[in-house]
Amino acid sequence: MTLLFALQWSNLYIKSSMHTAFNVLVAALFFANDIYYGIAWLGIALLVGITRIILKRHTVKEVFMGAGIAFLVSFLYLYCNIQFQ
Repeated sequence: MTLLFALQWSNLYIKSSMHTAFNVLVAALFFANDIYYGIAWLGIALLVGITRIILKRHTVKEVFMGAGIAFLVSFLYLYCNIQFQ
C-alpha cells in the first residue's frame, strides 16, 4: 500500500512505471527469503522495464524512477521489519 501511495505522489511530478515498481518490490521480498527466487524475479522486473520502454509506455527515466521508489520502499519495509521484530 505504501508503494502505491509513493508512486501516486511521484506521478504528480513524473509518470513513474508502476509495473516495474511492483516487480522490483516483489523481487526484494523474494530476496529476503531466497536469493535465487529474488534473482529470478529481478530478471522479470528487468524484462518488464525493458518492455515498457520498447512499447513506448514509459521513458527510461520513468522506469528508473519507478524502480528506485520501489527499492526505497522495500528497503524501508524490510529494514523496519527486521528492526522491530
